[in-house]
Amino acid sequence: MPVKAGAFVKSPTSPGAYKTADGSVAKGVQVKQPGAWVKQPGAADAWVKQPSAPGGWVKQPGKTGTFARNLAALWSPSMRRTTIMLWLLWIAITFSYYGFFTWIPSLLVKHGMTTTRSFGYSLIIYLAQIPGYYSAAFLSEKLDRKWTIVLYMVSGSVAAYAMSNAATDVSITTAGFLMSFFMNGTYAGIYAYTPELYPTAFRTTGMGVASAFGRIGGLSAPIVIGYTFREIGFAGVFSITTIVLMIGAGAVALLGIGTAGKSLEQITTEELRRAPPRSLG
Repeated sequence: MPVKAGAFVKSPTSPGAYKTADGSVAKGVQVKQPGAWVKQPGAADAWVKQPSAPGGWVKQPGKTGTFARNLAALWSPSMRRTTIMLWLLWIAITFSYYGFFTWIPSLLVKHGMTTTRSFGYSLIIYLAQIPGYYSAAFLSEKLDRKWTIVLYMVSGSVAAYAMSNAATDVSITTAGFLMSFFMNGTYAGIYAYTPELYPTAFRTTGMGVASAFGRIGGLSAPIVIGYTFREIGFAGVFSITTIVLMIGAGAVALLGIGTAGKSLEQITTEELRRAPPRSLG
């Protein structure tokens, strides 16, 4: 099982146990210790025995505790791929969500609806949020959080494309309803998926930083859409949303891992295996 810094670990390159002269594993001169295990004080990444891993060892990210150390752990070799994937996911869905819901009443008016009519159609679109959340929560348990997110983001991008080509009030409202449904369903998935991909030692930091990074999308979306609408119109705005959602879905499909039926410990072990083994000596 993965262990925290400061636990006893064994060198995978020697039959006995070794400890460096300065008390760390990664630096100094190695000296032979009696017995089979040595204390890992914790600054550097440690190799932890895991019988199910290739070669019997997995890499445990180094000492954590302060925000700076936790932030560095997010970019350790074993966590880098997960962090890239999650940041792309969060910025994609947050950009699409806030861009859509901030501008949809105004965009409907600019497309030819009256102000009163646009708010009525917007209300129908907003109501899709509730079944979107519940359906994704159900599928996340039955299917898998990774593939539920991919499914909902791809479906949302298809709805955005349909929105870009819609010509009637009914088709616009239907496409908008589906966008609202699938984007809110995506949020139901990522709030569960993000924290379970990080080890306990820096899980809160991983969740908080990913969500905060996504706010860049939330801040930039109204500005980008407001500016680009004048240049590329209603269809162009939703074409951008289509592309952004597809980028997010692709990141999860290619870089994410499935979590269905796995404990948090099993997920952490699978993530830690991604760093190639190396000698401590």
